[in-house]
Amino acid sequence: MRRSDGLTDKDTGNWTYKLGGNWAVSSWLRFRGTYGTSFRAPALFEEFKADETSFPSARTIDPCVNWAFNLAQGNISQRIANNCASQGIPPNYGGGSISATVHSEGGVGVLDPETSIAKTFSIILTPRFAFLPATRLSLAVDYFDIKVKGEVSQLGAKNIIFGCYDSDAFPTDPLCNLFDRGTQGTDPYAINNVRDAYINISKQRSKGVDFTTLVQQNLGRFGSLTLLGNATYQLKDKIAVFREVVVNNNGTIGDPKFVANLNATWKPGNGLSLFWGTEWYGKASNERLYKARHGGSLCNEANPSPIWGIYCVRVQVPNTFYHSASVTKEFKDQGFQITAGVRNIFDTRPPRVSTIGGGGLPSMIGPVVGTSQYDFLGRRVFLNLSKKF
Repeated sequence: MRRSDGLTDKDTGNWTYKLGGNWAVSSWLRFRGTYGTSFRAPALFEEFKADETSFPSARTIDPCVNWAFNLAQGNISQRIANNCASQGIPPNYGGGSISATVHSEGGVGVLDPETSIAKTFSIILTPRFAFLPATRLSLAVDYFDIKVKGEVSQLGAKNIIFGCYDSDAFPTDPLCNLFDRGTQGTDPYAINNVRDAYINISKQRSKGVDFTTLVQQNLGRFGSLTLLGNATYQLKDKIAVFREVVVNNNGTIGDPKFVANLNATWKPGNGLSLFWGTEWYGKASNERLYKARHGGSLCNEANPSPIWGIYCVRVQVPNTFYHSASVTKEFKDQGFQITAGVRNIFDTRPPRVSTIGGGGLPSMIGPVVGTSQYDFLGRRVFLNLSKKF
């Protein structure tokens, strides 16, 4: 029921629950599992954000600008070119000098709450070995399956328009209803208005396995050594902006199937602690996405570029490792602690991929991929001081 303030009754409350079980089979074997739901009402900003407008150049958000040239360069897919041509847009359409008007606003009266269902199942091993009395070992394997319905988000003007023209369902794809072409002014092909309000994305699902290993070793007069390893292998990561538009991101650049880290801490005594950490980001590839949009090949032999000739795009990134180390000295009597260390010891740079080739490539920062896992600062030294009062 719609209320006078624009909200629905389901915007104002919901109930969630969680069921869990924990079975200790023996002193070294344990099983646990959970099943639960969650609920998030749209934030005030997402509901009541006032109408804001921006005016990007049509050339930056319209894939139909010079679509014949961009197809030849591999910057757009054949499907986009076909959909642009189906609307009578000339192959050399330059986009004119008209700026599109993008309307960004809250979704009051439209947004529904986000909901989710999460399932987990775990096996925990804590074996003890008579021949290794000074060693403590813990192993955990956790399976997770998380489904989210109705995530509140904005798509962005470019994503809306490119998504419409790159859709198998063009022109009936829901994204195509979020902008107007040729409805104002003298240019019959110009993008005029884009409605980028907060909306509910249909659904997301993430499924995978977490691995955790903890080893604690008493070294006698040499102190103690602790090894902690964490890893995640992602089995599924799908997002449906609308029910009919499902994208599988698992294993693509920025969303690798495998990530891990290993931390080693040696405490020789006297308040001294030495640390070594390694982060591992697994290899990833946008080959599947690129081939789906460009006819099943990474090379342009059938349509050489007048500028670059025949080339093959690079759409894969290798396994990437980052290492850090630090030394900590604690002065307990004075409540004082000092830590000095180095991050990204080997000055590892983010991997590079092709900067040409259009759809199917990840976002870029200069010549390297622009995804958040990678270190863009390079090797650096730090010093931390802390004092308890």
